[in-house]
Amino acid sequence: MSEDASLGTWPDDPPKGATLIQQIRAISSDSGKVFFSRHAQEQLLMRGYSDRDVIAGFRIGDVVGDVTPGNKPGEWVCEVIFPARQDRGSRNIGVITIVQRGVRLFLKTVMWKYKR
Repeated sequence: MSEDASLGTWPDDPPKGATLIQQIRAISSDSGKVFFSRHAQEQLLMRGYSDRDVIAGFRIGDVVGDVTPGNKPGEWVCEVIFPARQDRGSRNIGVITIVQRGVRLFLKTVMWKYKR
């Protein structure tokens, strides 16, 4: 998979959230292309989640809020939100996700998001 032209023109023309979540789902189908910061790993452990839970969440989650350019050319930053497991109550999980050149994901942090 190469850099996808439908992912906007960095940094001034970000992709739509609906387009980016499709790309995130495609990339995350290969777990070898998903990388977690140390902080994200610690946050997962604190919440009783694993990397597999996040990858599964990408299948049902959505990009919420703005898509912004990352620090490097071809990077887009977004928040993917998906429901927490039922044993965790009525919260959602938010994952700050950096899509790198449309071919890999770097997960910066993981947080609880309360439903409104």
